[in-house]
Amino acid sequence: GASRFKVIVYAIVPQVMPTFWAVAILRWDINLRESTVLGLVGAGGIGIILQGAIDTFNWPEVATILLAIIALVVVGEVISAYLRRRILLPRISASTRKAPSRAICKSPTVCRAPRRAVWRKPACSPTSRRASI
Repeated sequence: GASRFKVIVYAIVPQVMPTFWAVAILRWDINLRESTVLGLVGAGGIGIILQGAIDTFNWPEVATILLAIIALVVVGEVISAYLRRRILLPRISASTRKAPSRAICKSPTVCRAPRRAVWRKPACSPTSRRASI
């Protein structure tokens, strides 16, 4: 009985957001690396400064630019890992979380937790008894 807006806000968006953020973080990381390579071939970006220093044989500047690029990639990796842990893992772990141990059992095979059912093996299953000879 929900409106289209509520279905989108409360059902579709929460399912899409982890994937959206995963792709956004991945593209940000890729763009950081590609800007160096594209600059070396003349398309602009971080690598164009590096190419200019290489063309003028200014090796101290080349070393400084390379160290800056490496530091930028490392900082990008740290930020990317932080964002993945902060944004993606709580949502993933919440969806795979097991039921609490104090679930209310209504039958020997099904224990119902407040949010989802956990199937358990019955205590007196045929495989748990030995055949007596």
